[in-house]
Amino acid sequence: AKTLMKSTRVVFTMIFGILVTKKRYGAADFGTVGLMVAGLGIFMHADAKTSAVFQPLGIIMLTISLLCDGAISNLSEALMNQYDVGQDEFIF
Repeated sequence: AKTLMKSTRVVFTMIFGILVTKKRYGAADFGTVGLMVAGLGIFMHADAKTSAVFQPLGIIMLTISLLCDGAISNLSEALMNQYDVGQDEFIF
């Protein structure tokens, strides 16, 4: 379940990009993410019926981690664009 939830990283990155950095996405992007979320939801629903134990604290911590990941991705891109820096220069 943890791996499936980590796969929703793109959703958090898109949400953060729309709300904070005012990024625009096309209909194809939204459609792709919607289909991906639907598929992951089906897998998570099937996984919930097994003997796996879902701890609410673990889900909260994973969600916070994904939110931070979305923030870092978008802020890094914004800084690279603002200062005209490539990925290699940004890392060092």
